[in-house]
Amino acid sequence: MRRTMELVTFAVLFVSCVLLTGPANTFGQQASNDQATLTLKQVKQRLNQNKNYLKTAEKRGKAGDAAGLDTALNNYDRGMEGLNTALNHGGLQGSPSQQQDAYNRVQTATQKHLNVLEGLLNNPKIPAQGKAGINKAITASQKGQQTALSHLSQLQAQQGMGQANRPGFG
Repeated sequence: MRRTMELVTFAVLFVSCVLLTGPANTFGQQASNDQATLTLKQVKQRLNQNKNYLKTAEKRGKAGDAAGLDTALNNYDRGMEGLNTALNHGGLQGSPSQQQDAYNRVQTATQKHLNVLEGLLNNPKIPAQGKAGINKAITASQKGQQTALSHLSQLQAQQGMGQANRPGFG
């Protein structure tokens, strides 16, 4: 009986170790890492998707649909959070010019998003319960814009230093 219990305990420990270190866990880590890196094409797609979420939010808000407005704004927040995560972790893939293009696109798009959100906030047709969601979306958009500007200036400084160190430059 004791020998059986030892074997069962060993088997449980062995299976647990295999599950913890097996391919499923590796895949999970890989998937989370992939979410923190984006290509220029993915940035464009996410910005376009966020623009569509804001269009939906405008329509739902003007129709007085608080639930629809809230859903669209939550979708927008998730999209901006994904972009912000990638930007904060330096997760833009591509050449320096592609990275610069991506940061410029984020900065420009978020400025447009802020204008739309401010318009929603000031629109008297928007239900009062939707105002908190709009403010949250404004905060997410501002964070994205600030992050993009910060990384853009860092990238430009690095490029400037790289050119200054080359023969024939500065």
